[in-house]
Amino acid sequence: MKQMRLGRTGLEVSRIGFGALQIATKYDYAHAQRLLNLALDLGINMLDTARGYQDSEERIGRAISHRRDDFFIATKSGGRTRKDFWESLDESLRRLRTDHVDIYQFHGAETGSEKYIFEGESTIECMREARDQGKIRFIGFSSHSLDGTLSHARSGHFDVLLYPVSYVGNEAAERGLVQEAERLDVGFLGMKPFGGGRLGEARYCLGYVLQFPSMAPVIGFETEAELREVVNLVETGVELTDADRREMAKIKSQLGEKFCRGCGYCQPCPQGVPVLSVMFYDVYHKQFGDDWIARDEYRKEIELVDRCEECRQCVERCPFDLDIPVVMREIVARYRELMRAREGRRAR
Repeated sequence: MKQMRLGRTGLEVSRIGFGALQIATKYDYAHAQRLLNLALDLGINMLDTARGYQDSEERIGRAISHRRDDFFIATKSGGRTRKDFWESLDESLRRLRTDHVDIYQFHGAETGSEKYIFEGESTIECMREARDQGKIRFIGFSSHSLDGTLSHARSGHFDVLLYPVSYVGNEAAERGLVQEAERLDVGFLGMKPFGGGRLGEARYCLGYVLQFPSMAPVIGFETEAELREVVNLVETGVELTDADRREMAKIKSQLGEKFCRGCGYCQPCPQGVPVLSVMFYDVYHKQFGDDWIARDEYRKEIELVDRCEECRQCVERCPFDLDIPVVMREIVARYRELMRAREGRRAR
Protein backbone atom coordinates (compact mmCIF):
# COMPACT_ATOMS: atom_id res chain seq x y z
CA MET A 1 0.00 0.00 0.00
CA LYS A 2 1.29 3.44 -0.91
CA GLN A 3 1.97 5.70 2.04
CA MET A 4 2.03 9.45 2.69
CA ARG A 5 3.22 11.82 5.39
CA LEU A 6 0.35 13.01 7.61
CA GLY A 7 1.31 16.63 8.07
CA ARG A 8 3.42 17.71 11.02
CA THR A 9 2.78 14.41 12.81
CA GLY A 10 5.40 12.84 10.54
CA LEU A 11 3.37 9.62 10.60
CA GLU A 12 3.73 7.59 7.39
CA VAL A 13 0.14 6.50 6.91
CA SER A 14 -1.43 4.40 4.17
CA ARG A 15 -2.82 6.36 1.24
CA ILE A 16 -6.31 5.54 2.48
CA GLY A 17 -7.63 5.01 5.98
CA PHE A 18 -10.21 2.61 7.40
CA GLY A 19 -13.30 4.22 8.92
CA ALA A 20 -14.60 1.95 11.67
CA LEU A 21 -18.21 3.07 12.12
CA GLN A 22 -19.84 0.43 9.91
CA ILE A 23 -18.12 -2.49 11.60
CA ALA A 24 -20.13 -1.67 14.72
CA THR A 25 -23.50 -0.72 13.28
CA LYS A 26 -24.32 -3.32 10.62
CA TYR A 27 -22.37 -6.54 11.17
CA ASP A 28 -21.46 -9.06 13.83
CA TYR A 29 -18.06 -9.30 15.47
CA ALA A 30 -16.80 -12.13 13.24
CA HIS A 31 -17.38 -9.99 10.15
CA ALA A 32 -15.64 -7.02 11.75
CA GLN A 33 -12.69 -9.19 12.75
CA ARG A 34 -12.21 -10.50 9.20
CA LEU A 35 -12.50 -7.03 7.69
CA LEU A 36 -10.06 -5.37 10.11
CA ASN A 37 -7.42 -8.05 9.70
CA LEU A 38 -7.78 -8.02 5.92
CA ALA A 39 -7.32 -4.25 5.91
CA LEU A 40 -4.05 -4.61 7.81
CA ASP A 41 -2.95 -7.48 5.56
CA LEU A 42 -3.54 -5.26 2.52
CA GLY A 43 -1.41 -2.49 3.97
CA ILE A 44 -3.95 -0.08 5.45
CA ASN A 45 -2.37 1.24 8.66
CA MET A 46 -4.62 4.21 9.52
CA LEU A 47 -7.83 3.46 11.46
CA ASP A 48 -10.38 6.04 12.56
CA THR A 49 -13.06 5.39 15.16
CA ALA A 50 -14.83 7.18 18.05
CA ARG A 51 -16.24 6.57 21.50
CA GLY A 52 -19.63 7.36 19.99
CA TYR A 53 -19.45 4.59 17.36
CA GLN A 54 -21.26 2.02 19.50
CA ASP A 55 -18.79 -0.82 20.23
CA SER A 56 -16.38 -0.02 17.38
CA GLU A 57 -13.44 0.60 19.71
CA GLU A 58 -14.09 -2.62 21.59
CA ARG A 59 -14.21 -4.62 18.36
CA ILE A 60 -10.95 -3.10 17.17
CA GLY A 61 -9.28 -3.92 20.47
CA ARG A 62 -10.59 -7.46 20.46
CA ALA A 63 -9.76 -8.14 16.80
CA ILE A 64 -6.36 -6.55 16.23
CA SER A 65 -4.81 -5.26 19.46
CA HIS A 66 -2.28 -8.10 19.13
CA ARG A 67 -1.15 -6.34 15.91
CA ARG A 68 -0.82 -2.91 17.53
CA ASP A 69 2.53 -2.21 15.85
CA ASP A 70 0.85 -2.59 12.44
CA PHE A 71 -1.46 0.41 12.63
CA PHE A 72 -2.09 3.94 13.84
CA ILE A 73 -5.37 4.56 15.64
CA ALA A 74 -7.36 7.78 15.73
CA THR A 75 -10.37 8.04 18.00
CA LYS A 76 -12.59 10.83 19.24
CA SER A 77 -14.12 12.23 22.40
CA GLY A 78 -17.34 14.16 22.74
CA GLY A 79 -16.42 15.22 26.27
CA ARG A 80 -16.87 18.94 26.90
CA THR A 81 -15.67 19.01 30.49
CA ARG A 82 -12.37 17.92 32.00
CA LYS A 83 -14.12 15.08 33.83
CA ASP A 84 -15.82 13.81 30.66
CA PHE A 85 -12.60 14.15 28.69
CA TRP A 86 -10.56 11.93 31.01
CA GLU A 87 -13.33 9.38 31.46
CA SER A 88 -13.77 9.15 27.68
CA LEU A 89 -10.03 8.80 27.00
CA ASP A 90 -9.47 6.16 29.64
CA GLU A 91 -12.47 4.20 28.42
CA SER A 92 -11.20 4.37 24.84
CA LEU A 93 -7.80 3.05 25.90
CA ARG A 94 -9.49 0.21 27.79
CA ARG A 95 -11.72 -0.72 24.88
CA LEU A 96 -8.94 -0.49 22.31
CA ARG A 97 -6.66 -2.56 24.59
CA THR A 98 -3.78 -0.15 24.15
CA ASP A 99 -1.76 2.22 26.32
CA HIS A 100 -1.89 5.10 23.84
CA VAL A 101 -3.89 6.62 21.00
CA ASP A 102 -1.93 7.99 18.06
CA ILE A 103 -4.41 10.77 17.25
CA TYR A 104 -7.03 11.93 19.74
CA GLN A 105 -9.72 14.18 18.31
CA PHE A 106 -12.43 16.49 19.60
CA HIS A 107 -15.55 14.97 18.05
CA GLY A 108 -17.75 17.42 16.16
CA ALA A 109 -15.75 20.59 16.82
CA GLU A 110 -18.11 22.88 14.93
CA THR A 111 -18.28 26.66 15.02
CA GLY A 112 -18.73 27.58 18.69
CA SER A 113 -16.71 24.64 20.00
CA GLU A 114 -13.99 27.05 21.09
CA LYS A 115 -16.14 27.72 24.17
CA TYR A 116 -15.30 24.34 25.65
CA ILE A 117 -11.97 23.72 23.90
CA PHE A 118 -10.19 26.99 24.70
CA GLU A 119 -12.46 28.70 27.23
CA GLY A 120 -14.28 27.50 30.34
CA GLU A 121 -12.72 24.19 31.39
CA SER A 122 -10.26 24.49 28.47
CA THR A 123 -10.23 20.88 27.36
CA ILE A 124 -7.30 21.65 25.05
CA GLU A 125 -5.25 21.61 28.25
CA CYS A 126 -6.47 18.07 28.89
CA MET A 127 -5.19 17.12 25.44
CA ARG A 128 -1.76 18.50 26.26
CA GLU A 129 -1.71 16.78 29.65
CA ALA A 130 -2.68 13.47 28.02
CA ARG A 131 0.08 13.95 25.45
CA ASP A 132 2.63 14.66 28.19
CA GLN A 133 1.50 11.47 29.96
CA GLY A 134 2.01 9.44 26.79
CA LYS A 135 -1.67 8.53 26.48
CA ILE A 136 -1.97 10.33 23.13
CA ARG A 137 0.62 11.32 20.55
CA PHE A 138 -1.10 13.98 18.46
CA ILE A 139 -4.06 16.33 18.89
CA GLY A 140 -6.85 16.57 16.33
CA PHE A 141 -10.49 17.37 15.74
CA SER A 142 -13.35 16.41 13.44
CA SER A 143 -15.83 18.90 12.07
CA HIS A 144 -18.53 19.42 9.45
CA SER A 145 -18.23 23.22 9.61
CA LEU A 146 -15.82 24.68 7.06
CA ASP A 147 -15.42 27.99 8.87
CA GLY A 148 -14.86 26.27 12.20
CA THR A 149 -12.36 23.88 10.63
CA LEU A 150 -10.36 26.70 9.08
CA SER A 151 -10.35 28.57 12.38
CA HIS A 152 -9.13 25.56 14.36
CA ALA A 153 -6.52 24.65 11.76
CA ARG A 154 -5.11 28.18 11.87
CA SER A 155 -5.04 28.27 15.67
CA GLY A 156 -1.80 26.30 15.83
CA HIS A 157 -3.19 23.92 18.47
CA PHE A 158 -3.96 20.97 16.22
CA ASP A 159 -1.85 18.43 14.37
CA VAL A 160 -4.66 16.72 12.42
CA LEU A 161 -8.14 17.57 11.13
CA LEU A 162 -10.95 15.35 9.87
CA TYR A 163 -13.40 16.93 7.42
CA PRO A 164 -15.80 15.68 4.67
CA VAL A 165 -14.38 15.50 1.15
CA SER A 166 -16.07 14.05 -1.94
CA TYR A 167 -16.72 15.01 -5.53
CA VAL A 168 -20.25 15.99 -4.54
CA GLY A 169 -19.37 17.77 -1.30
CA ASN A 170 -16.22 19.43 -2.63
CA GLU A 171 -16.16 22.70 -0.66
CA ALA A 172 -12.92 21.64 1.10
CA ALA A 173 -11.05 22.12 -2.16
CA GLU A 174 -13.15 24.89 -3.66
CA ARG A 175 -12.91 27.08 -0.56
CA GLY A 176 -9.26 26.42 0.15
CA LEU A 177 -9.24 24.08 3.15
CA VAL A 178 -7.08 21.45 1.43
CA GLN A 179 -4.55 24.08 0.42
CA GLU A 180 -4.59 25.80 3.82
CA ALA A 181 -4.02 22.55 5.70
CA GLU A 182 -1.08 21.80 3.44
CA ARG A 183 0.36 25.29 3.99
CA LEU A 184 -0.01 24.92 7.77
CA ASP A 185 1.34 21.36 7.68
CA VAL A 186 -1.78 20.09 9.46
CA GLY A 187 -2.52 16.46 8.66
CA PHE A 188 -5.76 16.07 6.68
CA LEU A 189 -8.00 13.02 7.02
CA GLY A 190 -10.94 13.18 4.60
CA MET A 191 -14.19 11.72 5.88
CA LYS A 192 -17.13 10.52 3.78
CA PRO A 193 -15.33 10.26 0.41
CA PHE A 194 -18.28 8.19 -0.77
CA GLY A 195 -20.71 10.95 0.20
CA GLY A 196 -21.95 9.29 3.37
CA GLY A 197 -23.11 6.26 1.36
CA ARG A 198 -24.74 8.17 -1.49
CA LEU A 199 -22.00 7.54 -4.05
CA GLY A 200 -21.50 4.00 -5.28
CA GLU A 201 -18.89 4.08 -8.04
CA ALA A 202 -15.49 3.64 -6.36
CA ARG A 203 -13.53 4.85 -9.40
CA TYR A 204 -15.27 8.21 -9.36
CA CYS A 205 -14.90 8.68 -5.60
CA LEU A 206 -11.24 7.71 -5.52
CA GLY A 207 -10.43 9.54 -8.72
CA TYR A 208 -11.55 12.74 -7.03
CA VAL A 209 -10.05 12.40 -3.54
CA LEU A 210 -6.71 10.90 -4.59
CA GLN A 211 -5.87 14.01 -6.58
CA PHE A 212 -4.97 15.65 -3.25
CA PRO A 213 -1.58 14.19 -2.23
CA SER A 214 -1.65 15.72 1.27
CA MET A 215 -5.08 14.32 2.22
CA ALA A 216 -5.78 10.73 3.29
CA PRO A 217 -9.41 9.72 2.66
CA VAL A 218 -10.97 7.57 5.39
CA ILE A 219 -13.36 5.00 3.92
CA GLY A 220 -16.04 3.03 5.73
CA PHE A 221 -15.83 -0.46 4.23
CA GLU A 222 -18.64 -2.96 4.62
CA THR A 223 -17.47 -6.05 2.70
CA GLU A 224 -14.21 -7.75 1.82
CA ALA A 225 -15.02 -7.28 -1.89
CA GLU A 226 -15.34 -3.51 -1.43
CA LEU A 227 -12.09 -3.40 0.50
CA ARG A 228 -10.16 -5.35 -2.13
CA GLU A 229 -11.63 -3.27 -4.97
CA VAL A 230 -10.64 0.04 -3.37
CA VAL A 231 -7.14 -1.13 -2.43
CA ASN A 232 -6.60 -2.36 -5.99
CA LEU A 233 -7.70 1.00 -7.39
CA VAL A 234 -5.37 2.84 -5.02
CA GLU A 235 -2.46 0.61 -6.00
CA THR A 236 -3.04 0.79 -9.76
CA GLY A 237 -4.17 4.41 -9.83
CA VAL A 238 -7.34 5.98 -11.21
CA GLU A 239 -7.31 7.95 -14.44
CA LEU A 240 -10.63 9.71 -14.91
CA THR A 241 -11.77 10.14 -18.49
CA ASP A 242 -13.85 12.98 -19.88
CA ALA A 243 -16.79 10.56 -19.92
CA ASP A 244 -16.20 9.82 -16.23
CA ARG A 245 -16.21 13.52 -15.39
CA ARG A 246 -19.43 14.07 -17.30
CA GLU A 247 -21.08 11.22 -15.41
CA MET A 248 -19.79 12.57 -12.08
CA ALA A 249 -21.20 15.99 -12.93
CA LYS A 250 -24.53 14.35 -13.77
CA ILE A 251 -24.61 12.50 -10.45
CA LYS A 252 -23.70 15.66 -8.58
CA SER A 253 -26.49 17.53 -10.32
CA GLN A 254 -29.01 14.79 -9.52
CA LEU A 255 -28.06 14.72 -5.84
CA GLY A 256 -27.72 18.46 -5.55
CA GLU A 257 -24.76 20.17 -3.99
CA LYS A 258 -26.53 20.12 -0.65
CA PHE A 259 -27.29 16.61 0.49
CA CYS A 260 -27.30 14.92 3.88
CA ARG A 261 -23.84 13.71 4.90
CA GLY A 262 -25.23 11.91 7.93
CA CYS A 263 -23.45 13.95 10.61
CA GLY A 264 -26.50 13.83 12.90
CA TYR A 265 -26.22 17.36 14.25
CA CYS A 266 -29.85 17.96 13.28
CA GLN A 267 -30.91 15.81 16.23
CA PRO A 268 -32.59 15.60 18.65
CA CYS A 269 -35.87 16.98 17.31
CA PRO A 270 -38.09 18.53 20.02
CA GLN A 271 -41.09 16.82 18.41
CA GLY A 272 -39.43 13.41 18.31
CA VAL A 273 -38.94 13.23 14.55
CA PRO A 274 -36.03 10.84 13.73
CA VAL A 275 -34.54 13.38 11.35
CA LEU A 276 -31.35 11.56 10.38
CA SER A 277 -33.11 8.28 9.68
CA VAL A 278 -35.61 10.05 7.42
CA MET A 279 -32.91 12.06 5.65
CA PHE A 280 -31.04 8.82 4.91
CA TYR A 281 -34.07 7.29 3.17
CA ASP A 282 -32.37 7.13 -0.23
CA VAL A 283 -29.27 5.49 1.24
CA TYR A 284 -31.36 2.88 3.04
CA HIS A 285 -33.46 2.24 -0.06
CA LYS A 286 -30.41 1.81 -2.25
CA GLN A 287 -28.51 -0.41 0.18
CA PHE A 288 -31.32 -2.53 1.60
CA GLY A 289 -34.15 -2.42 -0.93
CA ASP A 290 -37.95 -2.11 -0.81
CA ASP A 291 -38.52 -4.82 1.80
CA TRP A 292 -36.31 -3.11 4.37
CA ILE A 293 -37.86 0.33 4.09
CA ALA A 294 -41.35 -1.22 4.03
CA ARG A 295 -40.83 -2.68 7.51
CA ASP A 296 -43.18 -1.39 10.20
CA GLU A 297 -40.22 0.03 12.14
CA TYR A 298 -39.13 2.30 9.30
CA ARG A 299 -42.68 3.14 8.21
CA LYS A 300 -43.37 4.45 11.72
CA GLU A 301 -40.26 6.63 11.57
CA ILE A 302 -41.38 8.12 8.25
CA GLU A 303 -44.85 8.81 9.65
CA LEU A 304 -43.35 10.77 12.54
CA VAL A 305 -42.45 13.52 10.05
CA ASP A 306 -46.10 14.60 10.35
CA ARG A 307 -45.18 15.90 13.83
CA CYS A 308 -42.80 18.48 12.35
CA GLU A 309 -43.84 22.01 13.37
CA GLU A 310 -41.11 23.65 11.28
CA CYS A 311 -39.42 25.19 14.30
CA ARG A 312 -36.28 24.98 12.14
CA GLN A 313 -33.96 24.03 14.99
CA CYS A 314 -32.62 21.27 12.73
CA VAL A 315 -31.91 23.82 10.00
CA GLU A 316 -29.99 26.02 12.41
CA ARG A 317 -27.87 23.06 13.53
CA CYS A 318 -27.14 21.70 10.04
CA PRO A 319 -23.54 22.53 9.01
CA PHE A 320 -24.57 22.27 5.34
CA ASP A 321 -27.57 24.63 5.47
CA LEU A 322 -30.09 22.05 4.29
CA ASP A 323 -33.75 23.06 4.41
CA ILE A 324 -34.48 19.88 6.32
CA PRO A 325 -38.29 20.22 6.77
CA VAL A 326 -38.71 20.68 3.02
CA VAL A 327 -36.44 17.74 2.21
CA MET A 328 -38.23 15.49 4.70
CA ARG A 329 -41.63 16.31 3.20
CA GLU A 330 -40.31 15.42 -0.24
CA ILE A 331 -38.98 12.14 1.11
CA VAL A 332 -42.31 11.30 2.76
CA ALA A 333 -44.14 11.96 -0.53
CA ARG A 334 -41.75 9.66 -2.44
CA TYR A 335 -41.97 7.00 0.25
CA ARG A 336 -45.76 6.96 0.21
CA GLU A 337 -45.80 6.81 -3.58
CA LEU A 338 -43.43 3.85 -3.50
CA MET A 339 -45.58 2.07 -0.92
CA ARG A 340 -48.73 2.66 -2.98
CA ALA A 341 -47.02 1.20 -6.04
CA ARG A 342 -45.84 -1.74 -3.97
CA GLU A 343 -49.35 -2.45 -2.71
CA GLY A 344 -50.70 -2.11 -6.24
CA ARG A 345 -48.29 -4.77 -7.50
CA ARG A 346 -49.31 -7.08 -4.69
CA ALA A 347 -53.01 -6.55 -5.46
CA ARG A 348 -52.46 -7.70 -9.02
